[in-house]
Amino acid sequence: MTNKEQAILQCAINIYGVDAQIDIAVEECSELIKALMKFRRGSGEETTAHDVCEEIADVEIMVDQLRLVFDSEYVDFVREEKIKRLQQRLDGEL
Repeated sequence: MTNKEQAILQCAINIYGVDAQIDIAVEECSELIKALMKFRRGSGEETTAHDVCEEIADVEIMVDQLRLVFDSEYVDFVREEKIKRLQQRLDGEL
């Protein structure tokens, strides 16, 4: 994320508060789940890849805010460890 994006996201956290932004993150994750399920089912509401992309963007914005609230460096460490484990599992599949 750019410095400008970080400043905007930090401003949102400062204005609305951590608890409210965590609640919004949960809502956005829920909306992504719903869009993915509708997309897979081919629901009558015609959820498209565009709709899914919109929800992914919303979730990414909220994840960036969560990284500002929680320890971003530790998140990076845990992510790297999880990717290593995934690689080990994939190597076992080949």
